[in-house]
Amino acid sequence: MPICSLRALACVLAVISAEPALAEWHYLVPGEGDQDVHRAFAFAEKGDDRLEFACNSKRRDLFYSTAQTVSKPELNKLQGGKPTIIVRLDGIGAVPLDADHAYQKGGRLFFVTAVTPAFIADLGKAREPVAAGMQANGKIVQQGEFTADGLKAALESLAAGCRF
Repeated sequence: MPICSLRALACVLAVISAEPALAEWHYLVPGEGDQDVHRAFAFAEKGDDRLEFACNSKRRDLFYSTAQTVSKPELNKLQGGKPTIIVRLDGIGAVPLDADHAYQKGGRLFFVTAVTPAFIADLGKAREPVAAGMQANGKIVQQGEFTADGLKAALESLAAGCRF
């Protein structure tokens, strides 16, 4: 690689590393692995928690995941302790959503629940960061704030892709 290209690359990397990463919502069209699944997701403003919507023509699911694992006995307690995803909606307040499932995969703890198109539309109206959390056995397992930047567009694309 020519030296001038290395200098240019070093300059670009210096600028990128000096700028804080901007959290925003993303929409993903179905890929080769998931032919029928549309996704909209964002990472928490602090940490690597992820809030994700995934839908197809039959289901609309909300996933909250965090980069932590728990022991098998602890996972069993979470699964038996009424796992819930709580989301704060503008003008509505905290909405508890009973999780359909709590599981671990790839070093991440997941709570997942089915949601309605109305919930997705209400969330798409958020202008402030969205607070969300995982709760089980009456205790907060994890919580985070997710930006509202790009949320409306991502959820509108999700709704159009899944036809709801």
